[in-house]
Amino acid sequence: QRPPEPGKDNYFAKLVANVQDPQAPHHALSIEHLLDMEPSKAPDDATREQIVAAFRELATGAGAGGGYGGSSSNSDAVRGLVIWAGEEVVPMLIELATGSSQAVDEAVLEGLARYPTSEGAAALAELVKETQQLEAVTEALGKMGPVAEEPLLALLPAESAAVNIAVINALGQCGTKASLKIMRKAARSENEEVAQAARDAAEAIRERAK
Repeated sequence: QRPPEPGKDNYFAKLVANVQDPQAPHHALSIEHLLDMEPSKAPDDATREQIVAAFRELATGAGAGGGYGGSSSNSDAVRGLVIWAGEEVVPMLIELATGSSQAVDEAVLEGLARYPTSEGAAALAELVKETQQLEAVTEALGKMGPVAEEPLLALLPAESAAVNIAVINALGQCGTKASLKIMRKAARSENEEVAQAARDAAEAIRERAK
């Protein structure tokens, strides 16, 4: 089977068919083409919808691959959804983040950070105290901006110094003046690492507020 060739009449049809079938000879190549492409390059809305559906099947395990397992193929499928479905993908990303006992895929965290919503921020904040991916989850929250401030503040103070530091660092990225009161308290912590993180975060917040 010849690989999909840009400019050919059957280019997008081949891309969709190859994404739908993980066993297709040019499955990975077709995903790569679509990850490097702007959705506006699709010839019409129907084609875009087919691409979104193909990526959704692959990401959720409804297609021939079966099962979301954080493989590179499924990670790329999530990235494809983020690119091609836009903000509409957020509910599915939340489900992928919270609906499995497996580690949250980096592509899911990237997608939630790219399209920040209060629902996405709340879902990630729920994971903070129980995840082994503390740094990755709190970094994603920090990238989400002000929508993540309230759920992050609700986590403080935590029993774990590591959680306190990670959450404070995230607030240093996304917090507003509303975070300064708790930073002043944290800056008086007996744990010097927590105290220093709070001082640094407060400085970053004040700098942004200028």
